[in-house]
Amino acid sequence: MIPGICADAQKLGVSRMHLWAVLSGRRESDGLVARYMELKKKNRIEVKNG
Repeated sequence: MIPGICADAQKLGVSRMHLWAVLSGRRESDGLVARYMELKKKNRIEVKNG
């Protein structure tokens, strides 16, 4: 289980299953991984800054 995967997938414009497959290593998508990491980084900054 990946917390927030549904919302993250929607923000990234992909299905939850595709994002899960990429993050779990069942599919490869360097571009999606990069976009996902950037999204998570942005979310951490927003939470930190309140």
